Amino acid sequence: MADNPLSNLLDQRPVTGLHFRVSLADMAGAASMLAGGVAGTKFSKVSGLKVYASINEESISKSDGPETFIEDIRYDDIILERGLTSDPTPFMLWCMQVFSEFARSKGATSGAAATGSLAGNMKGWSGMTSVVKNLVITLMNEKSIPLIAWGIKDAVPISWDVSPLDAMTNSYVTETIKLRHKGFEILPIPGADMI
Repeated sequence: MADNPLSNLLDQRPVTGLHFRVSLADMAGAASMLAGGVAGTKFSKVSGLKVYASINEESISKSDGPETFIEDIRYDDIILERGLTSDPTPFMLWCMQVFSEFARSKGATSGAAATGSLAGNMKGWSGMTSVVKNLVITLMNEKSIPLIAWGIKDAVPISWDVSPLDAMTNSYVTETIKLRHKGFEILPIPGADMI
C-alpha cells in the first residue's frame, strides 16, 4: 500500500472546492472523462448538488404514533456560473440548440412545449431527445487528480442568462446556466480500487 502513488492522493481529509470541471458526456464515457480523456468547461461556481426526500407522516393508530414514509425523491436544479468569454463553450452551444429546437417544435407538439413552459414536466421533451445530455462534475485536488465525481442524468437547460451590462462598473460579465435533470450518482474514480 505504501508503494502505490495513489495512496498519498486519496485520503480522509476534507477537500477544497477550488478545482473542478464540468463535462458533457455519456455515462458510459465517464471513466474516460475521469481519466482526463475529455476536457471540461471551467466554471467558477457549481451549485445544486442536492437530493432530498418528500416526507409524509401518517398516524397508523392512536397507540403507535406517527409513521414516517418517503413519498418521493427530489433533486435541485444544477446551476453553473462562469465568466463570459468570446469563445462559445459546448454548454453555450447546447443551450442555444435546446432553445432553438424548442422554438421550432412549439406549435407542433403537445404538453409543456406547446404551452411554452420550458421548465415544465420533462415529458414535454419527447421527440427532442437530442437535447437531453448527461454530465460529469469532477472535483479534483491541486494536481488535477479526480477525487470525487457526480454523474448527472438526463440534464436539459431550462435557463441561460448573462449578467447585466453596466457602463458604470468595471465588473466581469458572467453567464449562468440552470439545468433540470433526473438525478445524479457518485461515479467510481479509476484507480481508486488499487489503494
